[in-house]
Amino acid sequence: MKIAAREIKSLLSQPSPAYMAYLLHGPDRGLVRERAHQLAAHFVDKLDDPFAVEQLAGSAVKGDPAILADALSALPAFGGMRLVMLSGAGSELTEAVKNAADYLHPDARLIIQASDVNTRHALVKFCDAAKPIASIACYPDETRDIASLAREVFARDEIQIDQAALALLVSRLGADRGSSRSEIDKLAVMAGPKGVLTEEDIALGLGDSAAQAIDTLILALGNGQIAPFEEAFARAKREEFEPIAILRQAQNHFKMLSFAKSAMQNGQSVQQVVSSLRPPVHFRTKPHLTSQLARLPMAHIIDCLGRLAQLESDIKSGGAIDSYVRIGQGLLGICLRSHAYK
Repeated sequence: MKIAAREIKSLLSQPSPAYMAYLLHGPDRGLVRERAHQLAAHFVDKLDDPFAVEQLAGSAVKGDPAILADALSALPAFGGMRLVMLSGAGSELTEAVKNAADYLHPDARLIIQASDVNTRHALVKFCDAAKPIASIACYPDETRDIASLAREVFARDEIQIDQAALALLVSRLGADRGSSRSEIDKLAVMAGPKGVLTEEDIALGLGDSAAQAIDTLILALGNGQIAPFEEAFARAKREEFEPIAILRQAQNHFKMLSFAKSAMQNGQSVQQVVSSLRPPVHFRTKPHLTSQLARLPMAHIIDCLGRLAQLESDIKSGGAIDSYVRIGQGLLGICLRSHAYK
């Protein structure tokens, strides 16, 4: 059964007995792992308990699909719930999952972590339609999701962070849930219980290797600087910065340009607009932003936002084209269009 996005949080906090299996799939592998462990905690005390939990890889069930059904039927020697954790590429798992659907029962739970699938994949389609299987899509975090995660982690130790520092934190994190949680946990340890996190702490704690590359890339898009864009994009790819995160930061930049351009059309000077932006613009960024606002027409800014939204939609829909190739081509096109206004 396909689970609507608005229902996922509730199901993860209190799984329904109607579901005896869970498929977790989507481009955010960190979120897939996190949700799999969150679900598992409802059924067993420890994931490393060999009497209650069996871990199966896709390569194992591909060679013998009946292994999965056998694992579900083997009840724990000391009673309690039987949990089977299955992970692998969708093509390895499909036949075994279809075969095991007839062996699902109330005393066992199956949690599937599938990679290399999209909404059109046979495994996803099967689980979307199967009543005892909850099919949960895991898409990259939105900005509000990252901010919510950070507040949740910091609240545990009563750590204070103001809006400017939180905005910087969100802008520096990618869209992978696992990576984001790791970086946020690191900052929480650095601050300590009842500590305070400032913008300087965020910049220091997260480092600036990949972040500087993305900052350069985003500014190059608006500046129409082709060589710096290509160099920064290659660096971001080497450091495995999430494609969706790159798009989100590009969208945030052009949204800021749109907001500032509207204020200028209402009579404010470019300097007044840039100085009033919140969170405050870094002093190294101000000259680039001022130049872009002076050169780029509103029509171009709106067009770029539309292209970025379409790119994100294309990435989420999957397909044969590599995500880095897809956004590299799309962002280069935006850079070339900005270059025309130099």
